Amino acid sequence: MKLRNIFLLLTTIICYNLTNAQKVKLKKDFVYIDDTKVFKYDRNAGEGWLTLYNLDSDDEIIFIRENDNGTDYRDDDYTQYKFLKEDITIEISTYTYWKNHVKFLYKNKCFDLNGEIDLKKVQNTFDKFDENITDRTFKN
Repeated sequence: MKLRNIFLLLTTIICYNLTNAQKVKLKKDFVYIDDTKVFKYDRNAGEGWLTLYNLDSDDEIIFIRENDNGTDYRDDDYTQYKFLKEDITIEISTYTYWKNHVKFLYKNKCFDLNGEIDLKKVQNTFDKFDENITDRTFKN
């Protein structure tokens, strides 16, 4: 009976994760979420940045920069998410794959599958996660 309950619990967790997981792909200059083309993108992994563009107008929407603070160790690395039209920058002490950055913003509903930015959700994400790293680190 105990083994059966553990099996049911694990099955439930796996099913929940599969149904709530978004499949994000960066492929051939486009960002796809759950097989829907959402943005165009450009990146320079060597310089540590990714830019998301509107599909129709080619307007730059979101700029993502991974900053290593010029050091070899990862303890002081952070990521900046710049929402250009909204003039909001979110700084989080994290460093990950590009698609995970996009997934983070989508899971926090900063944009929808049409590539439309939700200003209220961007502000909520800023309020929840921003660590104000630039001002804290480079203050004179």
